[in-house]
Amino acid sequence: MSTLRGEVNCLLRKIKEGNKTLIEDLYFLTANHLKVVAYQYLVNKDDVEDVMMEICVRVQTYINSFNPTMDGYNWLCKMAEHVAFDLNRSHKNNSYMEKAECVFQIDDEMIRHFQKDEILRVMKNISPEKQQLMYFRHWLEYSLKDIAKLMSMKKSNVHKKIKKCEKEIKKILENGGKNEI
Repeated sequence: MSTLRGEVNCLLRKIKEGNKTLIEDLYFLTANHLKVVAYQYLVNKDDVEDVMMEICVRVQTYINSFNPTMDGYNWLCKMAEHVAFDLNRSHKNNSYMEKAECVFQIDDEMIRHFQKDEILRVMKNISPEKQQLMYFRHWLEYSLKDIAKLMSMKKSNVHKKIKKCEKEIKKILENGGKNEI
């Protein structure tokens, strides 16, 4: 990975110096890594290529803010994360569904198999803390860091609680809602 970081920094430094033709080289060098980063944050996984194109545009736009003494790879990864969040927000704002219908998204498989009103029913039976965690993470799409700050918890605890709650809700839905949390 350190070789990649060195190559990325070198390319970004040259792009900052005015050689805009190297953006394509930067894209091919980092595409697989940045796609993985974007994929982790995207709700609609088909938007990965859109994230990659937007990163190229943002590199051209914000290259003057890049500090060559810092890690360019991390700069690009953060950019991928922010672009993914922006796309998620734009899909949410342009969604044809009413917000009342869409509570949260645990995973695509669960949404396909169960009605949203069933998820709402289960959500009413979980603790207020779990409801709040699920609301922050899946409705408002807050980062774990932001949720941890809001709820005065450690980021790792927030992550564990959200994953545990998702598993419990999925299990209840798979059992036809017979076992309450």
